[in-house]
Amino acid sequence: MVVIINMEKSYYEKIKEKSIFGESLICDKGFIHGCFKEQFHLIAPRFKGRENEYIVMLLDCDKLISEVKLEFSSSLQQNFPHIYGKVNKEAVMDVKSLKEYI
Repeated sequence: MVVIINMEKSYYEKIKEKSIFGESLICDKGFIHGCFKEQFHLIAPRFKGRENEYIVMLLDCDKLISEVKLEFSSSLQQNFPHIYGKVNKEAVMDVKSLKEYI
């Protein structure tokens, strides 16, 4: 299973060499928001018009050290993957700019 997460490019530049990262990506509910490739078009509009440049990171869930739970989003009416914990570098499959991915 492949999950996509997004982050500011400036944050990615700080963590790209780390073996484990993501503490600042964890929301107040205790997880990192993610989506599947087929859901990306639903969340991509949220990044339009923002000042900062964003990147898209594709993760292999089978290699993640943290638990992934599918949880229902009432605003989008479907299940989204939530990562409960940090991300390990071995799980990173690819990194692209948001502009390149859209």
